Amino acid sequence: MADYLLKEWLTFEEAASWLSDQSGKLYNAQAIQRAVTSFRLPAHYWPTDHAEIGLFELQLLPGAYISEWKESGFRPLCESPMRLDTDRCVLADLIEGPVPFRQYEFFIESQIKRPTELIGISALLNAEELYGCYRLDDQGRPASIFSGPYQALIHLADLEEMFAGLPLPQQRSPHEIESQVWRIGGTGEMLTRSRSTVQWFSYPESIATDSTLSSTGDEKPATLRALGFATHLIAQLGQELDEKESIPSKQKGFTRGETPNISAISRQLAAIAKLLNHEGHGVKGEGFQKILRSALREI
Repeated sequence: MADYLLKEWLTFEEAASWLSDQSGKLYNAQAIQRAVTSFRLPAHYWPTDHAEIGLFELQLLPGAYISEWKESGFRPLCESPMRLDTDRCVLADLIEGPVPFRQYEFFIESQIKRPTELIGISALLNAEELYGCYRLDDQGRPASIFSGPYQALIHLADLEEMFAGLPLPQQRSPHEIESQVWRIGGTGEMLTRSRSTVQWFSYPESIATDSTLSSTGDEKPATLRALGFATHLIAQLGQELDEKESIPSKQKGFTRGETPNISAISRQLAAIAKLLNHEGHGVKGEGFQKILRSALREI
């Protein structure tokens, strides 16, 4: 049996174990997947490498066969290959937490048949323009959702709702993406993030178990908040320097829109660590990204 206790987000295996224990009948991961593909149980995408996921307003390449989608009445889906003009796609917002699947069956089919193509997750299907969720590359452009490891997860509240409808639960609409605004305490600044409409409270991977964060007790949140403010300061100063730089290739790129570019800042921190002979122990690029993201979550 999988260990699902005290978890808000469950893998398909953990969800099957929970459902088996609650119902007294035997369920497996394949049963959970059938419930997801038949729209009886919503699921979410979660990058296990701490990659940033962006909500993009999409632009198609000239001459794309679906470029006149509004006139044709056929709305393209990001779970299938789309001829995107990645340089013209606009990053509307960063996604906070797991991303709701819209077409999980199409998503899995593309993972099997088209693993190297630019695949995303559809979003805001009622909007007039095309929107989709993709990983961010180093230049802030959309990258395939398959370009890094991930988990498909079930939120406990969704699983409880499906359990209440057994033996044959009703179909449900997938969760949407909604925008939320937080005030950064003590600064007067506002931070915008988009997130799933499921009422989630914790991340699938608790920062308390992250080996790159060694502080303990009440010191950790305070330390992370301080680092989060420092990250915003680095981004702000980098933006001011970029505005004065006449050669684009020399710009730091420490911001994406009005938010810190975690990838760019962590790369620079890794370079400084190497210069000072302090590599290892979580201070390479990936380690810095984990710490900075945890710090920004604290504020």
